[in-house]
Amino acid sequence: MVAIEYLTLPEEVLLLRAFDAKRRFVRREVDNHLIYLVAGLTELLLRARISLDTRRYIVAKREEKDDWPERQPLISIERLIRQLQPLTIEEAFEALLHENFLAAEMVAQGLEFKAIVEVSTRRRLGVLRETCWRLRDEQTLQQLQSRMWEAGQMETWPDLRSLATFFFGFKSAHFPPEQRAMMSHTYRRWHQQGQEIASMSSGRLLSADEQNVACLMTCLEAMDKWRTRQP
Repeated sequence: MVAIEYLTLPEEVLLLRAFDAKRRFVRREVDNHLIYLVAGLTELLLRARISLDTRRYIVAKREEKDDWPERQPLISIERLIRQLQPLTIEEAFEALLHENFLAAEMVAQGLEFKAIVEVSTRRRLGVLRETCWRLRDEQTLQQLQSRMWEAGQMETWPDLRSLATFFFGFKSAHFPPEQRAMMSHTYRRWHQQGQEIASMSSGRLLSADEQNVACLMTCLEAMDKWRTRQP
């Protein structure tokens, strides 16, 4: 699906698609990182554009505490939200840092969105530290511990791009130079394509959150195509 189409889908359809992705993961039909990304981006998109009437409807249904039938997607919105709650945007970013070095490259190329900046600095750095520990990279681990100490003196991390570039440079060292160059060039092109898609709208300007979601959705499609054709 073209990324811009995600911006026009009803919220109940988005939730059902995310729920279907989670179900497929339970059946081992898709990878873990893909589930986290789909659910996290769905949550971000819903935060940006879910209607006030729907919010009120969800609150009312939450108070009723009904056991809603599967065949009523609108009534099932709140139930699906509850099931997706563990898959937050923060967890989406962390899972990608764990399992897909390309996510860090996407951020390093400027593909940032508000929710990432707002997550816990200590927790984000903790993910990187754990990754370095698993790979037994003592030098990088020491650098990260120093950065964590410095970040502990601040409320937010001042330069997310530097952190992402630092992490991607560490991870990409495990790949041949020609493969690193190919991936970097390809993702620059995909990111540019995502920005172009995000700039298009039907008679209105997209919000910053919507633009970022469109970019990320485009990169998700490209990433999935790139991943599935690997030997």
